[in-house]
Amino acid sequence: EKKRVARERRELINSFPRSKREEADAMLDELESFHKNMNRWGIYSFFFIALFFVSFGTGYVRLHPIFWVLAGIGIGGFAYTIGKTLIYSHRADRQKKKFRAFWLESQSKKVEE
Repeated sequence: EKKRVARERRELINSFPRSKREEADAMLDELESFHKNMNRWGIYSFFFIALFFVSFGTGYVRLHPIFWVLAGIGIGGFAYTIGKTLIYSHRADRQKKKFRAFWLESQSKKVEE
C-alpha cells in the first residue's frame, strides 16, 4: 500500500514541469499534514465525547460531584477537538483547491510548450 501511494505521488509530481515540481511537492506535504491533523483531532473528539457519555449517561453524575467535572471536561474537550478538526478540514479543502488550480495551470502551460 505504501509503495503504491509513493508511486502515485511520484507520478503526480512528475506530471508537473520540472520548474514547478518542488512547489508541487511542498503543497502535497502541506495537504498531507492537514489531513493527518484532521484525523488526529477527530479521534481525540471521540474520546472526549465517550468520556462525557460514560460519566453523564450512566447516571454516575448523581453519585459524586467529581463526575460533574469529568462530564464538563468531556463536553469541553469535545467542543475544542471537534473545532480543531473542522479547522484542519477547512484548511485541507482550501489547499486541495489551490493544488488543483496549480495543477491545471501547469498543465495548460505544458500544452503551450
